[in-house]
Amino acid sequence: MVRKVNYIVVFARAPRPGTVKTRLVAHFGTEAATALYRAMLHDCLALAQTAAREIEACQVCVAFTPADAFAPGPHSLTAFWNGERMPQSDGDLGLKMRGAFEDLFARGAEKIVLLGSDSPDLPPEFIAQTFAALREADLVFGPARDGGFYLIGASRTLPPSLFDNVPWSAPETLERTLDNAGRLGLSFQLVPQWDDVDDADDVLRLAWRLCRQTRGETHCQSAPQTRLTMNQYAMGLIMLTSVTLHDAKIELPDALTLRDGTKVTSAADWKARRRPELLELFRENIYGRAPVSRPPAMKFHITPTPDVMDGKATRKHVEISYEGRGGKGAIQLLMFVPKSDKPVPCFVFINNRGAEHMDATRAKPSPFWPAEQIVARGYAAAVFLNADVAADDKIKFYEGAPALFDVPGKRAPDAWGAIAAWAWGASRVMDYLQTDAAIDATRVAVVGHSRGGKAALWAGAEDERFAMTVSNNSGSSGAAIARGKQGEKIKDINTNFPHWFNANYKKFNDRENELPVDQHQLAALIAPRLLYITSASDDTWADPKAEFLAGIEAGPVYRLFGLKGLASDVFPKAEAPMHDGRIGYHLRTGKHGLTEYDWKCFMDFADRHLIARRD
Repeated sequence: MVRKVNYIVVFARAPRPGTVKTRLVAHFGTEAATALYRAMLHDCLALAQTAAREIEACQVCVAFTPADAFAPGPHSLTAFWNGERMPQSDGDLGLKMRGAFEDLFARGAEKIVLLGSDSPDLPPEFIAQTFAALREADLVFGPARDGGFYLIGASRTLPPSLFDNVPWSAPETLERTLDNAGRLGLSFQLVPQWDDVDDADDVLRLAWRLCRQTRGETHCQSAPQTRLTMNQYAMGLIMLTSVTLHDAKIELPDALTLRDGTKVTSAADWKARRRPELLELFRENIYGRAPVSRPPAMKFHITPTPDVMDGKATRKHVEISYEGRGGKGAIQLLMFVPKSDKPVPCFVFINNRGAEHMDATRAKPSPFWPAEQIVARGYAAAVFLNADVAADDKIKFYEGAPALFDVPGKRAPDAWGAIAAWAWGASRVMDYLQTDAAIDATRVAVVGHSRGGKAALWAGAEDERFAMTVSNNSGSSGAAIARGKQGEKIKDINTNFPHWFNANYKKFNDRENELPVDQHQLAALIAPRLLYITSASDDTWADPKAEFLAGIEAGPVYRLFGLKGLASDVFPKAEAPMHDGRIGYHLRTGKHGLTEYDWKCFMDFADRHLIARRD
């Protein structure tokens, strides 16, 4: 009696540049896409052989294309495989799979499993489960996240029409195939879902899985060649560190590990390599890229009014005007500068709550921007309305600075959103302050509340001229860690405020763990300069503990500079400010808001670190 053979068939293409993983080329380049395919093919063949050793009478076969894939040359499949092989049939994927099944069943195969070459970390036991399920089912599918399937197994000759009218690489690929199977009277089962790698998002998901394996969080250390290649080409591979938030373990991207796996051990390496790398990751995945820094035609028109605030200050209206290919714009900066015989430090406030909180006459002072108290402490009080730069509206936003400076046509997925535009506005204010002899431009703090706090953080991260950054109740996509956060999530913010961040950020709705960055790394970008984070006890939507955690996890970067970050990693009681380190924090009793108490804490911290270091 002839013993029947089981087959694992790996579909493979000769790894010729420009013909494999073409959907990755735009993101990573042809060389990297080809190198990744070669690595994944190597690992897929290895895992197929591992699985075959655990299955009775099982052989691995490569179904190859094109016809000369094994011909000698630098891109030949002979470098990967010298075992049993068969050419792929002509036609679409359905015809190729049908041809493989028909050929091997005609040779007397008992059970056959077909795999692609783009699931390099597939657990081999999923293949074993497939063969076990084929004892009872005609077909077994391994569903993929994108609606297709990464694996298909059969225990009998299949009707030729199984793959008729199935759209390939579509969200309904598996569903339509299952419909056909049911119509044809074929029984089927499903094994666990897994991902194949088709686009840049799939690469990020693969990177996340491999990082978890590096930390020993999963059952195996898979895909070694893929891991090496992703490190070599900086394909989203991130190292993780384990922390606790809300009594649960979460994994955060390590602030001090480069994407190639190198550990940053000095302040010089941080400034030269890691800081630029992180800025690019935040631009690409969250905040977007400003199309211009300082516009070449920017002008300042200053209208001073002396002896205001009972003779204690000079008021200045400064029109900061600029123009781009799409027209002209202006920021109306309001300042109160205390009388002094030397330049004074300054707080620049990004006002996101309307002009009523920045009354130039001071007939209606507001605790949201207590200019009198700021001046009394010896600081200049400067404020601008975020809407001067771009409206906080999902439609009208595009009529502001983006209309002036964006390249005409469809916006890129990493084009700037409103948060980045408002941060850009703060930098234009800084451009002016550097020209004002009454201001000590080396001691300027940028301050924002809520959405303005997110903008202040991004301004402080990008623009190192700001000596201090204050983020008040900034929550999601501001100071608060995204992974494990309570309250507002990425999906909430992208749904309610789709204009705040770039289009790429929407890919991470309900997928916080797949972000290549998190907000502690944004906080770390302020180092070694001063950073102040605040929370409110009842502001559960912002999540105070997630905001505090960002300060803790930025600490290792400050220590590179020989500086203390937060004074303690113990979450403080309300009204117990932490001012000892270069990162300050306080928790205020009450709701989401910005109060005179908050401003007092900002100035107390500045007195201690921004002023005392010089005076």
